[in-house]
Amino acid sequence: MPPKPVDRTSEWYNIDFSLQNQLRLAGASPATVAAAAGGSSPRDPLARKMRLRRRKDSAQDDQAKQVLKGMSDVAQEKNKKLEENGDLKYTDLKTRRWDKSLEKPQLNYSEFFTEHVGQLPGVTVWHIENFVPILVDEAFHGKFYEADCYIVLK
Repeated sequence: MPPKPVDRTSEWYNIDFSLQNQLRLAGASPATVAAAAGGSSPRDPLARKMRLRRRKDSAQDDQAKQVLKGMSDVAQEKNKKLEENGDLKYTDLKTRRWDKSLEKPQLNYSEFFTEHVGQLPGVTVWHIENFVPILVDEAFHGKFYEADCYIVLK
């Protein structure tokens, strides 16, 4: 834009570049000018945003439905192949709980705890490493580390 003129009587500075005014200056029919004005009427911006969001959500829903349909088709084909081969059906397989799949060591704790443990006065401390208690020297009694497991017997 050119700099604002010093004298305020100049009309050339305030030019209306709107479509409606340009059509009127070009000699367009009044119906065309009115149609151009109708397109620029103020509308509710919140309603426009909601319309656009609905379009976006519906497009995403369509894509999600296509993906789910494809996944279910693949699963059905896999089940058919398993049935044809004589293998177990996918639905026959049982899921295992995570805590059932943990392997616990088969330990006889009598190896670690002697007969006189708990009979003698004083404090005895064990540090647990890989489910195995290891006796802690008396010099280290009272020194515990974070995230470690101990057995303290008084």
